[in-house]
Amino acid sequence: MVGVDKKKIARRYDRWSGFYDIFDLGGKTLPKREAVERLSAEPGHFVIDVGTGTGAILDLVGERVSPGGMVLAVDISEKMVEKVNRRFRGREEIRGVVADVENLPFEDGSFDRALATFAFTSFPDPWKAMREIYRVLKKGGKMVVVDTGGHIKENLGGLGYLRWRVLKGVMYAIGYTRIDVDVVDMARRAGFSIVELKHYRGSMVYLGVFVKE
Repeated sequence: MVGVDKKKIARRYDRWSGFYDIFDLGGKTLPKREAVERLSAEPGHFVIDVGTGTGAILDLVGERVSPGGMVLAVDISEKMVEKVNRRFRGREEIRGVVADVENLPFEDGSFDRALATFAFTSFPDPWKAMREIYRVLKKGGKMVVVDTGGHIKENLGGLGYLRWRVLKGVMYAIGYTRIDVDVVDMARRAGFSIVELKHYRGSMVYLGVFVKE
């Protein structure tokens, strides 16, 4: 998907911002709630949520980093970020920032934790995004990912693989989402170690926990 116009992607997500939480089943599905648990965020931690969307899950992260910590919710869509900042108005520990995940405006080692829920498969250049997240995490920092991905198809039967192939085409047509992106392999190549990889029964969704070496 490298070469896709990022402004075009941003405009598409701007249009979706008003009803995105409905599409996302309220934003607090079991995999996302478990992702927050696996983050193991603590008071004083700085957390980056990449491709945050409307940030529906971030209140649960904010509770864990207070006092003294912060959650920065990053998205390329201005409308999504506006919704984040409206949703958490008055919550000093949660702030939305318009930024390109493939070129993060933060110094090396700025964050203790990184969260990416259904984000990597929507990035035009997920490998570049992976390297940026690795760069801004502290050594020993943890990244938790919830997504679909290329490695999932290896665990599917015949009918499941057919569904995956159909969904692959549909998701790209709707939102330039590439469910064939192998985030697990990219994380390994970037320098992360794999702590946990969980596949949800009857689903094409997985949860991955990675630590920066």
